[in-house]
Amino acid sequence: MNKLYKEEKGRESIALSQIFILLIGVFAFVWMIGGIPGVSAEEGEFIGTACNDGNGNTGTCQTVDPNTACSGGTFVSGKCPGSSNIQCCIPKKPANNNQNTGDDFEFNRQMMKFLFEMGENAVSPKLGMGNSNVPINNPDLAKDLKNKTEEFNGTGLNFLGGFGNLGGAVVNSLGAIGASYGANRLFSYIADEIDANGPWTIGLEALGAGTGAFAFLYFVASVNPILALVAAGVAILLAILFGETVEEQGVAVFYCLPWDAQTGGQYCDLCNNQEVPCSEYQCKSLGQACEFEPSSEEREGGPSCFFNNTNDIDPPVIMPNSDVLTVDYVYEDPASVSYPDRGTKIINTEESDGCLTPFSRVTFGVKLNELAKCKISFDRRGSYNEMSNYFGRAGRDYNHTQTLLIPELDTSLGQDNQIFAYVRCQDANGNSNPANYVFQMCVQEGPDLKAPEIYGTSIKNDSKVAFSVMSAPVDFYINEPANCKWSFTPGRPYGTMENNMSCSTDPTQINLRLSYTCSSNLTGLRQDEKTNYYVKCQDVSERLNTNVQDYVYTLSSSRALSITSASPNNTVIKDSTNPARITLRATTFGGTYDGSALCYYSNTGYEGSYIVFDNSSSTSHSTDIYLNSGNYNYSIKCHDFGGNAETVKIQFDVEIDSVAPLISRAYYDEGNMKIITNEKAECQFSTSSCEYVFGDGVAFNSVDGFNHKIGWQTESTLYIKCQDIYGNQPASASECSMTARGYNYQI
Repeated sequence: MNKLYKEEKGRESIALSQIFILLIGVFAFVWMIGGIPGVSAEEGEFIGTACNDGNGNTGTCQTVDPNTACSGGTFVSGKCPGSSNIQCCIPKKPANNNQNTGDDFEFNRQMMKFLFEMGENAVSPKLGMGNSNVPINNPDLAKDLKNKTEEFNGTGLNFLGGFGNLGGAVVNSLGAIGASYGANRLFSYIADEIDANGPWTIGLEALGAGTGAFAFLYFVASVNPILALVAAGVAILLAILFGETVEEQGVAVFYCLPWDAQTGGQYCDLCNNQEVPCSEYQCKSLGQACEFEPSSEEREGGPSCFFNNTNDIDPPVIMPNSDVLTVDYVYEDPASVSYPDRGTKIINTEESDGCLTPFSRVTFGVKLNELAKCKISFDRRGSYNEMSNYFGRAGRDYNHTQTLLIPELDTSLGQDNQIFAYVRCQDANGNSNPANYVFQMCVQEGPDLKAPEIYGTSIKNDSKVAFSVMSAPVDFYINEPANCKWSFTPGRPYGTMENNMSCSTDPTQINLRLSYTCSSNLTGLRQDEKTNYYVKCQDVSERLNTNVQDYVYTLSSSRALSITSASPNNTVIKDSTNPARITLRATTFGGTYDGSALCYYSNTGYEGSYIVFDNSSSTSHSTDIYLNSGNYNYSIKCHDFGGNAETVKIQFDVEIDSVAPLISRAYYDEGNMKIITNEKAECQFSTSSCEYVFGDGVAFNSVDGFNHKIGWQTESTLYIKCQDIYGNQPASASECSMTARGYNYQI
């Protein structure tokens, strides 16, 4: 299994755009209902016509509405056609030049248009992060905005239309929504730019929505403090609406795959242009098509990294591999693979229809004309990169092999009773197959008639277990969901077997062996002979297919494993180098496999601190460690594959000798010159000078390494050098251990 996927399920929230459409529709509907009183079809044609009161004051014909009261003006009856419900509305004259006119609502509508344009432009990449440079494409709107801003600073409240004017209240609410939407889009853009995760994005959008609404309504409330509570309430409401969290639930499955370099080799030469020589590891990491050539006597220059096969533009050629196909299966030309795909059909020769039986396993493979990676999918994908599962292992190779567990039809990977496995491959240069190579298989229809099969066990059948062990936990691997039992007595029917196993029967519990697991603790192991266990299984289908024959599983006990020797122990190790090389050794006997075992060492004896010997898995084990001077205690633990184990402890001292040997005495002894050294050593002399290499001099005779003799000489001076068993000698090539000359005295 080589893929990374995420399955998401759960509740999806309503999009912000849908919320705005809903709110705007509600407000527009309320505005229409509140601002247009009900009139008959005949009277409706007179509404809005010009009229005058006979005193030179002009107005418009309107329906008498006590809620609006002619916007502060005066209704004059008998001046408009139609019923008495339609009268001439003479507006109230403004108190000063800054008084708002009847164009307020039109301006408010234009203002709303501007606010929503601002909201849309807020997500544009051209928007400056520190400058609200939002263009106003309507020159008249820009001019009116300037005039209205000055007018608003003078009186302001007519822009709002007053609380008594439903249309003004609606427009002001829409203004808050527009400001909220613009700020919401701006904060959403910021979240995208900084790559914020889901919760942070939702939080920023909610903050923007609330801030925009609050800023707009706070500006309104600064003119009329009564609106302060309304501003806060609306801001909170919009923050709740726009800040609704999105709840996601799902399962994420991660697979650890080996890292690989990018395809091609365009960067191979970088390895040759560095201060240190190129290595094979560096070269291969720069591209899959990079080839490394080490330095050699035949070729001038250092190691080289180069782009191999730069002109390769052909994808790998895929052919079916009959060598790995499951026994009793063959390849045939497929009947339903259409151009440009190619492929083959897998036929089960043991069945008359050639189809595969449910819960059977089939192994098949491909052969390539070049090294490549391959992927497999059970639905048709557009390219190699869209496929998520590797065919067999993830590396590049000439041959790739895949094993499938064939499901029942109701959980089939294909359609009807057909399975289609689509394969594509990609070489090191990134050339991949433009079309699929298809493996087609059919699965037998009808009810499951076969009893379960045991594919294997966690402890190999007929194995030995640890000495003195009376029971063993064992997993049995079954080809389909089933329940299993075991007995000490052969031939018993499944229903009368005494011991139940714990089995996984859910399709999601399939293990990496492409099988289902039944586990049990097998008891009653005998020490002096083999113990047989008789196993039967019954599937969970409607027919409850059950094994007729026993699956015989055998275990036997083993001898105890012993460590017969371990060294160094209770000794002093001397060396001239620091740190000194110390060889740990152990010998094992008995156990499951006649003494063969794995051995480990630790300087603490704690679990988890043991290190495996460099040379082990036999009866003799050794490893080298490097230590400074000191006293040491080590634990050596060995175990075999049957679970037998033993641990011993060793102790030793390390002394580092880096000093040349000293000559403690030199004297005449029965016709010889005799010298005595303070440690075991070899001594040599020269009659010319101290400037000679040890090994070129004349050797003294010694039996024990401490006492050294040479014939008595009076004619020459002896330049003597001594070297101990660790190679220590005088530090300088012109230095001697002693210079001596014999003399004869007569008394």
